Amino acid sequence: MALSYNQVAPLKLGKSNNKDRQTPLLKSSPAISIPEDTYDPLNAFIPSETLTSSSSNNSSNNILSEEAERRKRRAERFQTVSQPESKKVKNTFDPLQEQEDYSNLNAIGSKFHVYDQSKAIIGRCTVLEKRYLRLTSEPNPDLVRPPAVLNQAFKFIMDRYTKHEVNYTYMCDQLKSIRQDMRVQMIENKFTMKVYQAHARLALENDDLGEFNQCQSRLFILYSIPTIKKTCYEEFVSYLILYYVLTEDSTSITSWRLKLIKEDLIIYQNDRVQKAFQFSQAILVGDYAKSIALGKGFKGVGTKLVAPVIERERLKGLMMICQSYNQLNIKYMTILFRFQNKLELMEYLAHKQLDSYVMVKNPNTDTEYSYLDTKQCRLRVKQIYDHSRRVDIKGQV
Repeated sequence: MALSYNQVAPLKLGKSNNKDRQTPLLKSSPAISIPEDTYDPLNAFIPSETLTSSSSNNSSNNILSEEAERRKRRAERFQTVSQPESKKVKNTFDPLQEQEDYSNLNAIGSKFHVYDQSKAIIGRCTVLEKRYLRLTSEPNPDLVRPPAVLNQAFKFIMDRYTKHEVNYTYMCDQLKSIRQDMRVQMIENKFTMKVYQAHARLALENDDLGEFNQCQSRLFILYSIPTIKKTCYEEFVSYLILYYVLTEDSTSITSWRLKLIKEDLIIYQNDRVQKAFQFSQAILVGDYAKSIALGKGFKGVGTKLVAPVIERERLKGLMMICQSYNQLNIKYMTILFRFQNKLELMEYLAHKQLDSYVMVKNPNTDTEYSYLDTKQCRLRVKQIYDHSRRVDIKGQV
């Protein structure tokens, strides 16, 4: 039995009387010659099947020739195809397009080092009103407005909004367009901060918490740039804390408390910021009566963040009362949950479909007594409360 080159028998040392167990010697095979023009140094070893003994030398040579020819064709095919493709990919590669996402309005130019400053994008567009269109590639300077035009555009649209000539949908579209033009030109200065602050306030006024969240995210990145002077910092810190209260992110509230105490004690001691932290603390410890009282003290656009929280705290307090008592005096409920009067409370209960659980004893008399049957409405209150806690990924309730 002939052995191929990769089947090597174990070598035995010493003598043995048992001849049957001796390993037969490997017979030498005739030399195989491969033509020089078909020799492939990367695949110099030919499979063992082609080296096995055969009855005819001609058939072995034919097999070797076919194998060598096949390898030669394969090598030529890869040499003619792979090299041009690699050159083509290298010539068309655009590092800017790979590194920058122009569709993200809130992104800072964190990869600005890849840009040639002598070839920075400078807008040439002069129109004041321009619709926002999401970019998917490097912007065209002819469609981008330079800083001077952006200043004029911002004043123009804000003036129109003040005069009630346009609605929030128009304003949001125009402000996003201005933000985009600043983004592609990497304008990060006081004007950038002013635009984002204005858009954040307008978003709050119109209950657009998703857009507000985007604006405040970019604002606090701008606040971290030392070359830009901080403006309205305490205002937006208080909004940020209230937003975390709304989204029930107590971890972030604690982190900001420690950050301000350590790095900016003056901002931490600011009245607006302190009020936001006190509001969050009352909610954290479960004091719904105090949290509602503190929430009612907020003014301005911050009330848009506080109002949903007050709603949630009222439902939480009502749910706790329903689990502990069988009835709740309407007059006491008006005081506890900070309603202006009984009429406002009854409108609230009607809106929540809880007015049918209000019972009246001795109607139209001096001893008239109204109460909420908390035992019967217990399940309904829990369902309403669970629904009020749902907040989507954009921060919209």
